[in-house]
Amino acid sequence: MDVERKVNEKLLQSLLASERSIDQHTRAVRKLKRASENELDFSKKHEMYSIEVMLRSLDQMKRIIERKRSLLKSLK
Repeated sequence: MDVERKVNEKLLQSLLASERSIDQHTRAVRKLKRASENELDFSKKHEMYSIEVMLRSLDQMKRIIERKRSLLKSLK
């Protein structure tokens, strides 16, 4: 049982680190989005679409991590 608890704690630490990394990436992508919003040419529109896709992916990853973290906490 003690080994299981240690494994769960390590997994939780890993999930928290991943969540922090996703938060950092999300902030960087949002900053890029704000910088690109004033440009209206085609390449910038494509860039904005790519940014939106990245933000959605980061949000999905964060939700997955939050569910895993919740599950790990319930196992304690």
